[in-house]
Amino acid sequence: MDIFFLHQRGRAFMCLEISLLAAFTVSPTIGGFIVQTRPWPVTVWWTLAPIGLAMILVVAVLEETSFPRGENSGIYPSRPTSFFKNRIVTFLPGMKVVPTPSRRSVVCSPLIRKQLELIPRQLNAYVAPLKIGIAPISIFAGLYAFVAVGFTILVGIISPIPLQTPELYGGYGFSALQNALCTPP
Repeated sequence: MDIFFLHQRGRAFMCLEISLLAAFTVSPTIGGFIVQTRPWPVTVWWTLAPIGLAMILVVAVLEETSFPRGENSGIYPSRPTSFFKNRIVTFLPGMKVVPTPSRRSVVCSPLIRKQLELIPRQLNAYVAPLKIGIAPISIFAGLYAFVAVGFTILVGIISPIPLQTPELYGGYGFSALQNALCTPP
């Protein structure tokens, strides 16, 4: 949650959701086009090209926000102005773009400490996940993800059954290519 400014989080989650939903529909569709003319392992290996493109885009575009989060966040080191030096300090291991956190801040931040004081320490490890799970926002977000992702996967799994079943058995007898052409939007 701390990667983005508060006003950017909705846009970031929307991009994540669209990319996940697109992956569930676009990947099998492209696989249907490929498997019609190539051996089946090619349907697995074609995904390396989009993954490589994503890696290049992340390295080329992603920036460290250097946004101090909280009162004890520390002083951020200055970032290099050169593009390549900035990429090196941002993506290679080390603490060159963010302040080194203290051990105490890693173990127990002030916000978490306030929440933990509400329940006895012995029960905290067992009760905290349950409290998060039954929180209304967790339930609503889970239901949304369940419906959005579940429906997309369900359509992708169920549609080939009647489409590719031979006509003799009550289906339409589509090939993998024809099924890919009928992928629902």
